[in-house]
Parts: sequence; C-alpha cells; structure tokens
Amino acid sequence: MKQNSILLLLCLLLLASLVVQVEAASTIEERVRMQKEMEKLKQELVLIDYDTAEKLLKEIEALSLSTDDADKIKAYELLKVVQSILTESRPIETRAVWLDDQALGKINGPEKLKELVKWLADLNVNLILPNVYFAGESFHKSNIVPQMDWYRITFGEDDPLEILIEEAHKYGIEVHAWVMVYGLQGNVEPFLDRLDWLDKDKHGKYNNTAHTDYFFSPAHPLARDHILAIIDEVATYNLDGIHLDNIRYKDGFGYGDYMVDLYQQLFSIDPRKIPESNIKQFNHFREFKAQFITSFVELVRTRLHDKNPHLMLSAATAPQTWGKNSLGQDWHNWIDNRSLHFVLPMSYIETPEEYAQLIASDIQRIAGKTYCFPGQALYAFSAQTMEKEWQEGQKAPIVGQTLFSLLHIKSTHYELLQKGLFREKAVVTFREPDKAAVLFIDWLKKRIEIFGSEAGFSDNGRVTWLSLLDKTADLIAKAPTRRYDSRDLREENKPEQLYWETVLKSIEQLLELANNLKEPTSKRLTIDLLQLRSFITPLEYTSRPFTLVPIKY
Repeated sequence: MKQNSILLLLCLLLLASLVVQVEAASTIEERVRMQKEMEKLKQELVLIDYDTAEKLLKEIEALSLSTDDADKIKAYELLKVVQSILTESRPIETRAVWLDDQALGKINGPEKLKELVKWLADLNVNLILPNVYFAGESFHKSNIVPQMDWYRITFGEDDPLEILIEEAHKYGIEVHAWVMVYGLQGNVEPFLDRLDWLDKDKHGKYNNTAHTDYFFSPAHPLARDHILAIIDEVATYNLDGIHLDNIRYKDGFGYGDYMVDLYQQLFSIDPRKIPESNIKQFNHFREFKAQFITSFVELVRTRLHDKNPHLMLSAATAPQTWGKNSLGQDWHNWIDNRSLHFVLPMSYIETPEEYAQLIASDIQRIAGKTYCFPGQALYAFSAQTMEKEWQEGQKAPIVGQTLFSLLHIKSTHYELLQKGLFREKAVVTFREPDKAAVLFIDWLKKRIEIFGSEAGFSDNGRVTWLSLLDKTADLIAKAPTRRYDSRDLREENKPEQLYWETVLKSIEQLLELANNLKEPTSKRLTIDLLQLRSFITPLEYTSRPFTLVPIKY
C-alpha cells in the first residue's frame, strides 16, 4: 500500500511537471503571438498601454526561460493581464445593461441597491434599464398596480426607483425605465375580474405553451389605457427614458374577444376562420393586428414628448422579420415613422459569427434612420464569447451594445469587462449624438497623430487626414441643430436636413480616402468612419419632411 501511494504521488508530480511544461510552451507561443498582435493593433490605430504590455512581455520571456515551475506559472498568468491590456476600451460607446426582475429581486433594501449601482458604475456602464413593471406588479411605489411584495417589505417607506435614479445620476449613468407592456408572465390573478382584457389564440386559449405566459390584448382599449397610466406614472420620476418590452403579441395570438368582435363588425369576417392559405385576407388581418401595437408606440412617444421632452423612447425588438411576421411587432415601421429614439434588437445567438450576421441584417434594414444597440444573451455563453461578440459589434456601423442581463453578469464576465472592453469610462452616443460625434473625431485624430507612421501614413498624408477631420468636426460642432433627445422626431427642418447632408458628404470623402490606405489600416478607418456616419444619419433623417409609411404585409 505504501509503495502504491509513493507511485501515485510520483505520477501526480510527473503529471504536474508535464502540465507546467505544456503551459510554458504555450506561454512562449502566446508571447510571440501577442508581440505580433501589438504591431497589428498599432496599424489599426488602437489606443492601449503599449509600454506596460511591452514590459510585461519581457518579464514573461524571462520567466518562461526559468527552470522554476512557479515562474512558468506566473508567466502564464501574466499573459492574461497582457491580453486584457491589448483589448481596446472605447471612450465613446453606449454600454447598456437590462436590470431584470430576478436580479433586482435579490436586493434587500436601500443600501444594497446603492451598492449595486456603484458596482455598475465601477464597471463603467453608462445606461441601465431597470424593470419597473413586470407580471402586473411594480418595482416602484405605484398608485395603479401592487408593488411587488419583496420591495414593499424590504424598502418600507423608501421608493426603490427613486433611490436607483438618484444613485445612478451621481455616477453619470442614464436610467431608462423598462416596462413589460403586454406580457403578464403568468401572473393572471390581479386580472381575474378583467379576463376580457386578455389575448387568446384562435382556439380560444389564453395560454398554449408549457410555460404559462398570459398577454393583454393590444386591441382592448381598457388594457391599453391601463398600461398608458403606468407609463405616465413612471414618467413622473426623474428618469432619462422609457424602454418598452413585450410590445408584441404572443406567437399565434391576436384573437382576443375584443379583437375578434371588432374585426367581424368592420369586415364581416371571423378572423379565427381565415386560413393562412388565403394570403390576401390573412395578411389583411395581420396588418390590422399590427396597427394596434404601432399606434400604441407612437402614442407613448407623443405623450412623453408633450410631458417631458428629455425622456427618450426605446424598445426591445425581435431580430430580423420574426417580430413582424409572427408577433405583430413591425418595428421597422416604427423606425420608418420615427416613433423611437433608438432600438435594442434582442440579438440572442450563441456564436460571434452568427451574432455579426444577425446584427448586420438588422442594421441594414434600419438604414441609418435611428440608433441601434443590439442585445447579447449572456445566459447562453461564456465570458470569453461575450467579449468576442462585443468586439464583433464594434466592427459594425453602430456605437453601442446591450447586455442581457444583470442576473447573468457573473464574476468572470465582470472581471473580463472591467479589465478590458469597459476599462475606460465612455460617453453615451444617443443623448447628444452631434457632440458625441465630435468627441469621436477627436479620438480618431489622436490615434492618427500617435500611430500615423506605424499605420503607413506619410507626413503629408497624416496632415491631410487631420485637416479633413478637423473640418468635419468643425462642421458638426457648428450645426444649427435641435437637440436629438428633445426634438419632435417627425418635425421637418429643411435647413437642418441640408446641413447634415453636407456633413455626410464630408464623411463620404473621408471614406473614399480610406480606400487608398494599406490594410489593416484601411479596414479599421473605414469602420471608424461608418460609425461616425451612424451618429449623423438619424439627425438627417429626423429633419426630413415626414410622410407616414403604412404597415404592409
């Protein structure tokens, strides 16, 4: 037995030694790769702490040559530090987080809520979307619906929404109240005396899935007024915006009693009996359904604008055409008709490659008419995949993204973000996009000034680029424009439109110049300039003459 124990110990020691040797070999390869990556990053004009990275790589090289296993392990750990340093942290970028009801439900009082906000501030998040109305109950002290028992018990006389807003504003974080519009998430009890408000499928069922999930009928005027009253109430807080979710039908629904009766009265047809093979009639009913949601969104926008122009309106939307085709959520039409300040597509997919393709299709359809900050499903993948997806988003013509959700930000996600992508503070890109665009140009100029020679700019070329960027920044800074957050999105302003067209032409000239540069500089500058353009195109679009775009299936 003793001999067996000794043999087992020797085997374990040998295995540990082999592991260290493998890690040492891997460390050497990684060090060489990182050295090459640093050269490429300079060509891409990436601003990071190269001096510290260089020092650490030299230390890693020395440790890798040591015969001491502890040194080899230290070298391996230092590689992770260098990789974080090599991760670009952008200073002009919207970094949003949905604060879901499950995560907020773990907060047991005012002090813990303050700690949560500081935790988010330390992560350099700049937009939070707390779930204030969920399953028919509220986060805040409401006069319309019951406050969730947990908050009522743990906060007493204090209002958690007031505390959250006050604390977030101390750190410069925007707060947009997240409202679950039609979905009741299975909590039908408060509405048992108002079952006519609920939606049904064509077979008359309130729920047709294993997961119990009831929805209001978007057509029912009393249900609509109920939700509007909640939004009006929430809008009295010192918020920065309202965010709509579950702003849709449940898949296969839209046959609530009120809807069916109304359609029969107007068109003498029972919509439940329309076969999908009758494409013309079926699409007519789909258009009819979608109009109730579309008109609700526009009604919310106008009410918010009238009461407090500072409040911006956004929505969580289904990606691509799923929302329109299956959920009555024609959010592309909302954008065409300027009913939202920005949109958060729920781009929940498991690989960075698929994420890039998914957001590209939505961005193409949005066509620069509004701001887009796609959402990532943190529950579906590792922290490393989150980082790669975010970096894919940074290659797209957008200037921000969203994390779903607070509950799924584990310590590994937090650490990776804090040391890498979110290392530096960032300015939101939707509140005053013209000012953010000027800051974006300043950041681009700084990068060209520092890395122009490494990126292949001649002395004259660098001077030319800096001069053109200066002129573009000056044009934007002097724009005779209304604030984006408080303008009526449908109000025409011809001088503004013509001015922004001039700015966009200036950016197009820069894009043409970028084609003359060598790779990878040309590709990175093209991405930067497309992102710069994305600041301006919604300003131009919301200055055009407004013509209502009808819903069409």
